[in-house]
Amino acid sequence: MDYVESPHQGDSLFRSGGHGSLRSHMLPAELPFFANGYLEAADIIVDHLAHQHRNDSLVFPIIFCYRQYVELKLKEISSLYNVLDYGKDHHSKIHSLEGLWQTLKPRLEVDLGAEDQETLMTVGKLVSEFHDFDPNAIALRYPEETYLVKVPMQQVDLENLRDVMARLAMYLGSAVDFIEAMVKNSNTNAYHGT
Repeated sequence: MDYVESPHQGDSLFRSGGHGSLRSHMLPAELPFFANGYLEAADIIVDHLAHQHRNDSLVFPIIFCYRQYVELKLKEISSLYNVLDYGKDHHSKIHSLEGLWQTLKPRLEVDLGAEDQETLMTVGKLVSEFHDFDPNAIALRYPEETYLVKVPMQQVDLENLRDVMARLAMYLGSAVDFIEAMVKNSNTNAYHGT
């Protein structure tokens, strides 16, 4: 490990500047921006591990990032439905994936149609897996035994996790696109008086 000095007087964690890819812009704080960041961060870590040595200390941050992505995408869908129904961009503040999913599932069943019911059931199963693993979005952040759920396995296949998450992300992203089109169509119809 490289030698790192102790903090210096005048150090600041957050400052403007940087160069190249290490200069990052704080874009508007919107759910899609945050969600995609968590998904990409987890993917980057898994891809890094595929080319490096095993590092078990990264499993919880990886799973946390994937879980956070799912939570934020469900909240994005909820927010879009609120715009469609009430004209308000508002989403639930709960962290329960099961609670978010159970609220959205009946609406998605109607809007996405009967031909997609099998996929919808699979998505619900995957959301439940995350919920069962970390019901309150705490277990992956703190090592206290009271938060850790008993996991039925000692190892996690991170490549499988990444691949299944890519498919789940595709589904959730498509649902967002579909509902955004409904919102846009609704706004167009309202504008034209139809």
